[in-house]
Amino acid sequence: MRGARLALGGQACRYSGPGLGSTLTLALTLTLALALTLTLFLVQYVERFDQETMTAMARIVSVEGVSLVERHTGALFGSIEHLNREFQQAMEAGDGGAPIETPQQLSERIQV
Repeated sequence: MRGARLALGGQACRYSGPGLGSTLTLALTLTLALALTLTLFLVQYVERFDQETMTAMARIVSVEGVSLVERHTGALFGSIEHLNREFQQAMEAGDGGAPIETPQQLSERIQV
């Protein structure tokens, strides 16, 4: 298949290298290069977020999104309720067993 057509960034390119193997190699190389470039741009974009933007972007805003995250987390690590209890017990144990009663207390203990 000499002269195979490749799509790159919405543009069709014509490659007339020596056969399909080279065409596939070129296509995979270009795809990988494009993916790496886009990943770097995305990382640089997100790194410029301020704290308020990061907080807003990290918030899950739909019931479906929350359900999906809970299902996947549960499949990977077990019950979210169980994980929450384990986390709270670990945080409380680190401070002499004093219970955590407010989000502020939890935040302070995590920072330590």
